[in-house]
Amino acid sequence: MALHNIYVDDFISLIQGSTRRRRWHIRRLLHSIDCVFGPLDAHDLSHRQHVASDQKFLKGDGSRQVEKSVLDWIINTAQGTLELPPHRCQRLAAIFEEVKGKTRLALANWHTILGELRSMAIGVPG
Repeated sequence: MALHNIYVDDFISLIQGSTRRRRWHIRRLLHSIDCVFGPLDAHDLSHRQHVASDQKFLKGDGSRQVEKSVLDWIINTAQGTLELPPHRCQRLAAIFEEVKGKTRLALANWHTILGELRSMAIGVPG
């Protein structure tokens, strides 16, 4: 199985199979990026950079990992888990502390709290 999602300028891939199969899919993805954006040439503006540059790969882009932070979620493919990052866990605790013991809230505050809780609900165990 192979799946590639593109979010603005982030390419997120999920690839299962042998090393040969994973390498083939990565090469296919990089080839597709080159086909869409085209190689650099003499007529390009000076600030244009190659999309899949060596500097990006040296910084860790394109690395294969079992745990990755994607859109403020920690995804662990080996354990099959989706977790909230520490700062969102702290915010969740702060929300519960804020409403503890209250019987009433302003409607605008309730909508804010409800929106935050809904965005975190999938990552809360149980």
